[in-house]
Amino acid sequence: MNAMKRALLTGVASLTLAFGGAVAQAQTQQPPAPNAQTQTVQQNTLTFTQLQQSYSTRASQRLAALETRVNKDRPADAPRIVFVDPDQISTQLQLRQTPVPQFGQLMQEYLTAKKVSGLSPQELAVIAQTSFTMQQGAFAPQALRPGLTGAALAQTAAVVVPYNPNLSATEFMEQSFILRTGDGNAVNTLEQASLKIAITREQMADITGAKSAWRSFDTRYLPTIATATGFDQVMALHRTETFSEVGALMQTVKDGGATSLITEYANFKATVVALTESPRTKVYESDNTSFFGAIVATTYPALFELQARIDKMGVENFRKLTPTQLRDMAYDITEKTALTPAQATHLSGVAALGDEYFRTLVQNNVDGRAMDDALQFVRTAYEFKAEIVKKTLEGPDIAEALQHLFGGGGAATPQIAPWQMFDLLQAKIYSDPAVAKNPGDVKALLNARRDLIDQARELLDKHPEKADGMQQILQGIFTSDPLFRQSPPRPEGPKVQPPRLQQA
Repeated sequence: MNAMKRALLTGVASLTLAFGGAVAQAQTQQPPAPNAQTQTVQQNTLTFTQLQQSYSTRASQRLAALETRVNKDRPADAPRIVFVDPDQISTQLQLRQTPVPQFGQLMQEYLTAKKVSGLSPQELAVIAQTSFTMQQGAFAPQALRPGLTGAALAQTAAVVVPYNPNLSATEFMEQSFILRTGDGNAVNTLEQASLKIAITREQMADITGAKSAWRSFDTRYLPTIATATGFDQVMALHRTETFSEVGALMQTVKDGGATSLITEYANFKATVVALTESPRTKVYESDNTSFFGAIVATTYPALFELQARIDKMGVENFRKLTPTQLRDMAYDITEKTALTPAQATHLSGVAALGDEYFRTLVQNNVDGRAMDDALQFVRTAYEFKAEIVKKTLEGPDIAEALQHLFGGGGAATPQIAPWQMFDLLQAKIYSDPAVAKNPGDVKALLNARRDLIDQARELLDKHPEKADGMQQILQGIFTSDPLFRQSPPRPEGPKVQPPRLQQA
């Protein structure tokens, strides 16, 4: 975690920013007992269709607009894209008080409302697990059933669990530098350096959502992953990743985004590769795909090529391209810029062995011309990444990060107790004028919840230095929503008062 992270409870500044003085007044009011609230909401349970019509956060609206755009631009033989809206799912989960074992049934109902059918129980279970843990995933039919092509594929739907809207772009990017091991440990290759990448939370949500959609548009590389083995599978993953990220940035620019986003995202990916390629070979075994994760992620040459092509043809001309022309361009860029098996082998070898790799080539009687080509390629690649890293990182430990040193750590952010979060959110929701007028009105309760989520995310965007606090608040709304849950147990002994909120 970088140096800007602060302790949440220091002066309760993060919480003060989120809620202000209105809650201080609301704390003197007594909302209905939790049981009464739960009973009221249970009697007003909504279907997903009704919920979609009556409840929509700003993140939901943005996701729905992206879904419309990517489906408008999808190639004729590609599946329809269906996004699983985290806010819709979370709200219905709270309304129904759905036990965790029944979450799959809830997901089935959601997807049925969005006209998705034909999923196996195993596929549904994986989608439900991904959504419940607020991870990202793209479930394309041609990856699950490689023989599905053409018109038959076009009649199917690809289910996408998108970006977690409670996650700042910085936090999302920082996660790419963390190498997690099977024993639960983690190595942070970013160390204490900070990223200088100009991408906002909403822009990252659009880019990653478009990336998942474009992965589902891939009918060339994606179907080969399931049948490929060994290094061939690594190369198939690399080409699929390259194609989908080129497609994502194409979609972003076509939808009106600035072309500078291509460079920013390319710099981010180059920095991830630079800082993780050698540590991966120390953390993972060579038969683990994660050992070659930096090879899979080497998409930045393709992104810089995309930037050059758009600059040459002009943004307006680029935005006039048809879906078929866009996909053809993405394939062409991928073919021209993706690593060859030889190049990927050289990069992996140097990451694992350093200069010793080239001595092994000599020992294996590699001819001089091939040796020179390998040396030149690796040298150029490392120099290019080093120049990017100098631009994208800042902080006291950049030198250590560049040397891929292990270590770091630091104190964890203090966590606010669940019952305190419950009281805090309950006070905020019941200070809403419409809820105060009729505490049993489910529409007023949902609107108050929606406004609370939107407000917290807006503050998350405006105050990145308070990301930990904002994310705890958002997580509290999602998992201990006082509208629909019993109050969590409080500690025994003298009652500890929750944080007192004052106007910032």
